Amino acid sequence: MQFVNFYLDEYRPKPLSFDLRFAAAIVSIIVVGLIVIGIIQNQQVADAKVHLAEKQQAAAKLLEETQALQKQLAERKDVQSLEKEITIYQSQLTRYQKAIANLHLADKSESDNFSQVLNALSEKQVDAVWLTQIDIDPKNLSLHGSTTKRSAIPDYVANLKQDIVLNRVFDELTIKENQDNRRLMDFSLLNGRKIDE
Repeated sequence: MQFVNFYLDEYRPKPLSFDLRFAAAIVSIIVVGLIVIGIIQNQQVADAKVHLAEKQQAAAKLLEETQALQKQLAERKDVQSLEKEITIYQSQLTRYQKAIANLHLADKSESDNFSQVLNALSEKQVDAVWLTQIDIDPKNLSLHGSTTKRSAIPDYVANLKQDIVLNRVFDELTIKENQDNRRLMDFSLLNGRKIDE
């Protein structure tokens, strides 16, 4: 069996000693690290400068295009007045829409007026008088008819004058003998205007 005496000098830990070689190695490592860090930072700065130059170039190009567009807009009067033209067209469109609406109302009122006149005429029944033609426009009414009694015509005209819807006075009354039938008299009441107009 062997015994080891750890109290001998050869087994005791040696104290650390720093010589010049160790110091030089540490300094070399630090210098190399600083150089690498500097190279990386220089590369990052160079990349940032390139990126900034590209951005500045793009901004300069955009500014140039903007100035050119502003110049074109300043030269083109039709573009400057585009909003005014749109406003004018909208105003005209509004006027046209109002005119069309009024036209529809006028058509409806005229249609209502015609139907009222026809209804009123159908209710005016006088013995021995019948109508053969009715001419209606917004202001005038002309009637053409036949009768077997000449004396029935004044009664018919009086009825037309007294009717609330018709309320007409006629400018001209013509009576003539029917060429096909001698027993009939043809009459025409022309330009019947409303009394209150």
